[in-house]
This record gives sequence, structure tokens and C-alpha cells, in this order.
Amino acid sequence: MSEAFLFLVYCLRFDDSTTRAQRRADDKLALVRNIYDKFIVPCEANYTPRTGCTVDESLHGLRGKCSFKQYLPNKLSKYGIKVNVMADSKSFYLVSSKLYTEAGTHAPGLPILTQAVLDLVPSVSGTSRNITTNNYYMSVPLVMELKSRTLTLVGTMKSKECIPSSFWRKQMKEQVNTHLTMQTISLYCPLLQRKT
Repeated sequence: MSEAFLFLVYCLRFDDSTTRAQRRADDKLALVRNIYDKFIVPCEANYTPRTGCTVDESLHGLRGKCSFKQYLPNKLSKYGIKVNVMADSKSFYLVSSKLYTEAGTHAPGLPILTQAVLDLVPSVSGTSRNITTNNYYMSVPLVMELKSRTLTLVGTMKSKECIPSSFWRKQMKEQVNTHLTMQTISLYCPLLQRKT
């Protein structure tokens, strides 16, 4: 690398050092919050996603010091900064993104993963769009929260605890696609019916 490039990297700062300590007490992303928001806010404001969005996680490799660095053994980098992302299902355009900074990032009474999805959907709330995700995020509280925001949810379930036994009978397996939408399940699941 050239000396000029290394000098620029050494001098590059994204925040005001005079207020850094105060901001870091309230926000773990204080050092990069300004530049991060300048990227994410236009993504949310300048693009209208199609009828479906996909929510997933991404791990950006990092071996340096970071108070919210994650270890995910199933990822290529294994150590890094975890980012929850919502993208358009057709164009793969980034609609919204939130960095995971550990404790204190979710509302009381809601699971952390449910809150992670809810933090991504405000720009599409009330639009009847569909959110697709995997079993990592999928839960009954998430279904109910998205339903209250006029959104639908499709995803795989980790267990059969909320799916009626009739769906698992041999004759039903032949008639019904095993990839069931939560809308169909909510018609039969007593747990969901009690909460509605």
C-alpha cells in the first residue's frame, strides 16, 4: 500500500472526538453512527420494494477489538460484526439494515430475534407486503407483531409445537405442501387463536 493511502486511513475519522465519550455511553455505534446512518437512511427512503422482502443475517469478518463482536461457527469468517438485513426478494436491494450490538437492543417482553425483524420493517409497515425468513427468526410472537403491522410472514419453523397434528398425518402430507404459510397455520393453531 502507498504511504499516502496509509496516511489517509490513519487520519480518517467519522465522528467528533469532543463528544465521543458521552455518545459512547448511550450508543455502542457512536464512532460510526453518523456514516452508517448516512448510508442506511437513503436506502430506506429512495427505494420502494416489490411485494416481498427477505430478512436474514450477515456476518462481516472482524478479528480486531469490538465490544459486540460475535462468534458464529457456521459462518465463513466465524468472528465479526453481525448485521440483520432486509432486502427486496427480487432485486436484492438493501431496504434496511441494523447492526446487532448485544444487550439492551430489544423491547421488554419481546424476544431479541423478534425485535431484530421489527427494527427492519418500519419502512414497509402497513403495506401488506410479505416478509420471508428462515427458522432462525421465525416465532409466534413475530407472526403476531407483523400481523398487527399489516404484514404477512412466510418461513420455516424449528419445531412442530404450533402446527396441528393433522398436517403431519400421511394423507395430509400427500395433499398439502409441507412448506406451510403462517397464515394457514394461524387458522388452526390454538396458541395463535388465543392471542388474536
